[in-house]
Amino acid sequence: MTNDTLQLSQKWREEGLRYASEINAYVRRGLESNWEASGKEPSEDSRGQLASQVYKFIKQANRTKELETLREQFPAASWPFQETHSQLMRAVYPIAFLRDGALLVAAQNEDLSRTLYVMDKQEANRIEHVQAASCSADGRDIALMDEQGVRIVREPDRELNGALLATYTWATIIDQLREKYPDIETLQPESYRSADVIPFADGTKLLMVSHDGIYLIEETGALLLHPSVENIRE
Repeated sequence: MTNDTLQLSQKWREEGLRYASEINAYVRRGLESNWEASGKEPSEDSRGQLASQVYKFIKQANRTKELETLREQFPAASWPFQETHSQLMRAVYPIAFLRDGALLVAAQNEDLSRTLYVMDKQEANRIEHVQAASCSADGRDIALMDEQGVRIVREPDRELNGALLATYTWATIIDQLREKYPDIETLQPESYRSADVIPFADGTKLLMVSHDGIYLIEETGALLLHPSVENIRE
């Protein structure tokens, strides 16, 4: 490590510790005094001034896989990058741990769609063939969505292959809803593409939350749970 890197790392770590300790003390005083004697607010985190320099080390460490060293030299923080690198930042939502301990996550894109990645401490790999995913409450069953429909797999690997529990196609779901509710509009293509689907009942059923409503999807058919049919007709 060069002397310049050592100095930059020291500034980054010291400022991070300073800001964290001061903001924690400020909040503690506020809570203890019902915010009547919280004192002066801490000065802002100044690491934003170092962000461009530190970002170079982040890119280099990801290329060379020296991520442990990166974490030691420059402990993770997103706040310092918000002003200068906001266009590169995306919200990341954890979905489930996979069979080997890797993590399945969804990164939000600018158009609010999401891209799936499988990641561990060393790398993050994009999943091309799946548009969205969610997991059951116990984390065992994963619902995988694409343009054709939803398949539910149990304890998948990094390729998202696992024991297939159930498969539902969008065409079948929409046909079932139209047959059951012929006089109202229910699930629309633009809605199911952004819907959240939650597997339950040992992976045999789905709870679908979309802009058009909340639905129960099972082998015997699809059911509108909310809003009520009467409300839609009104």
